[in-house]
Amino acid sequence: MINLLEFVIGGLLLGGVYGLIALPISMVHSTTHSLDAAVGGHAVVAAATAAGVGGVAGIAAGVGVGALSAAVAGLIYLGLRYTGHSDPITFVLATFGLAMALQAAVLMLHGRDPITAHGFSGTFQFSGILVRYQSLLNLTVGIIAVVALTFVLQHSSAGRSLRACADNVVGAQLAGLRVALLQFLAIFVGGLLAAVAGVLLLYSAGLTYMSGLHLTLAAIGAAVLFGLRGPVHGFAGALLFGLVEALVYGYTSSGVAATIPLLFIFVVLALGRSTIETGRP
Repeated sequence: MINLLEFVIGGLLLGGVYGLIALPISMVHSTTHSLDAAVGGHAVVAAATAAGVGGVAGIAAGVGVGALSAAVAGLIYLGLRYTGHSDPITFVLATFGLAMALQAAVLMLHGRDPITAHGFSGTFQFSGILVRYQSLLNLTVGIIAVVALTFVLQHSSAGRSLRACADNVVGAQLAGLRVALLQFLAIFVGGLLAAVAGVLLLYSAGLTYMSGLHLTLAAIGAAVLFGLRGPVHGFAGALLFGLVEALVYGYTSSGVAATIPLLFIFVVLALGRSTIETGRP
């Protein structure tokens, strides 16, 4: 029973970090009808930069470099849009290429060694389970992010403009909204949150130069679980994804565990438990 509780707690704490990457996926999808396939790359390049610089300056540098890569993804979207490439899959493929470029850059500059650093080393006991302060911090940051993002979307002029773009792009343009800028902002915010998640993972589980693809699939899968309906649903999906991943790793071999979470998502979608929607985020 203790082992099960330990896996559940660990999975929820891991899901909190996944949530930071999954949070804006629904918003970006609803605003642009596409997905940024480089969100995992933003996280890894931020973690690698933070590890290379070290300390508080490393954290700032990591988030800054991650924000820069997110801005590049946004500029790619704008470039495709202004050259007439409006098919959503075009942006997905373009950002997948960006993700591969980021992976190559991290491999060249950091090498194949794991990307890790020491965060808060203390622990506390909860129902007989030792919980790291760093893991609790990760979940706390995720909860703050989902509350803040939901508040902005529901109660700010920028949020209302983003929701207007999601409802009717042509109508938003006729109303004078700068749709392209708002879409760039949605992509940028998504990459920025992914960069923060990458730094948090650096100080908890650690990463490798190849972790970007797994993080991207985890974020997309978590957002899809409850239908790409907004930040709250995306975060809830991430918590569920983290829980399933922790249970699978705890009770199966590592080889099987690498495939079970995504298989779980496939089963959920195949059973019709999730609906991809393009309405309000």
